[in-house]
Amino acid sequence: MTNEQVKPTVLSVFRGEKNNIGEVVPKRRVGKCLFYETSGNHVLHIDLLPGQSHTFFLKPSSTPDKDYAICIKEPMKTEPGKHLFREVGLARLCDAPNDGLLYLEWDFFGPNSIYMQTLTASSEIQKASA
Repeated sequence: MTNEQVKPTVLSVFRGEKNNIGEVVPKRRVGKCLFYETSGNHVLHIDLLPGQSHTFFLKPSSTPDKDYAICIKEPMKTEPGKHLFREVGLARLCDAPNDGLLYLEWDFFGPNSIYMQTLTASSEIQKASA
């Protein structure tokens, strides 16, 4: 067994606007998502304020109105060394013509036109650039 570090797939998180045909056009990068394929974890790094980065986690959701929950990781006060994931937003997969994007919405921001590229969009971009 090797101790090689597995490199995550970097996915873009951006503010976007819909054009006249309803397709989301990226306007400004607001962060990135690191996807660890071996564990299936999505770690969001959002640049909210200059010089600061805030970390969130995407967890699959069984609630009908969302595909993922956006969570923060908090230490448990009753059990040191263990963590609790607290939900602070939602993520929904977009429909055509924006297949391959997740719409992100934080409870404390509300709707802000923030999207995340998914693995599907990432592989399409890599194919187009090859």
